[in-house]
Amino acid sequence: MDEELAMEEVLSNPGAGTILIGKNTDPRWPAADGWEKRAKNVNGKEIHYEYNPKTGQVDDVKIKERKK
Repeated sequence: MDEELAMEEVLSNPGAGTILIGKNTDPRWPAADGWEKRAKNVNGKEIHYEYNPKTGQVDDVKIKERKK
């Protein structure tokens, strides 16, 4: 449930996430087309996603588990 709420918060304002400089390397979301890899921490849940501020599209949203 906490994970769902965290994802909903990210999707409601994807531009609020931090841009992960140099991390947008997946050819499915080319930086040349405006895609940015972003992250946002919501209540201890780290959410990573691809965001295109030119189009408003959001894709590849996932919760990143902390490595121990």
